[in-house]
Amino acid sequence: MFKYLIVFVCLLFSISTNAEAANAGTVNFSGLIASGCNVSTFVDGTIVANAGSTSLSSSSGGTPASFTASSNAGLYKITFGTPTLTGPSGTVSGATITVTSSSTGTSLLGAAISLFNSVGSVLNLSLGGTYAVTVNATASLSSGSFAAGTYSLSVPVTCSL
Repeated sequence: MFKYLIVFVCLLFSISTNAEAANAGTVNFSGLIASGCNVSTFVDGTIVANAGSTSLSSSSGGTPASFTASSNAGLYKITFGTPTLTGPSGTVSGATITVTSSSTGTSLLGAAISLFNSVGSVLNLSLGGTYAVTVNATASLSSGSFAAGTYSLSVPVTCSL
């Protein structure tokens, strides 16, 4: 009888332990952190030659390019990569290309912002929000002139911390 009592107690303990395990579980969570900065809505600009065809510019007779930059926090920066000038015979070398940019927009707190100006490769978005960015570019030759034909000036744009 004692032998059966031990088996019954062991069986009862086993059932009790399994019942507790069956009442346990795990709650899982998942999420996605969206990109903190986006650039979109690109509008192409135009470049126009000066009288001597030594300069092609969006700010002197042409029109600026533009895009929208949105960030969900401060400290993001818009970086303008190395510009490429293509002409009737392919990539144009020897031209000095200058890129300038400015921005107006609204911060995450709703304040109007127009403090962001840049000459060069970086435009700092020190406050999060949505900004209209205007970009001008000029390609200049120190000697000679640009040949007749169609030209295209491309400037890569990225947004990062």
